[in-house]
Amino acid sequence: MDKEFIFNSDGLHRAVELMGRDFSNAEGLTLPIELPYVGMGSAAALNSLAPSILGGAARLGEATSFAHMDPPTPWIPAADLPAHSLMPDVDTYFSRI
Repeated sequence: MDKEFIFNSDGLHRAVELMGRDFSNAEGLTLPIELPYVGMGSAAALNSLAPSILGGAARLGEATSFAHMDPPTPWIPAADLPAHSLMPDVDTYFSRI
């Protein structure tokens, strides 16, 4: 099995750490038209994509957001952020791609 698909607690901790950071002023990321044959690895991909994706994602705990769980339990908005990133009516970053 490819090591990139094996559970990695360091990667999980890094993802959770990134979710807690403020990327609201992050610049957009320009993605290549074609993907390379060999990838950069999950850690490098996580670090390079997080600012653009998390910076443009809707913050469901903000007063200007309304979610199906409104009002959410305080820790749920951060945990729920990736699940809502695929909903174009909720997420501002993915709706622009």
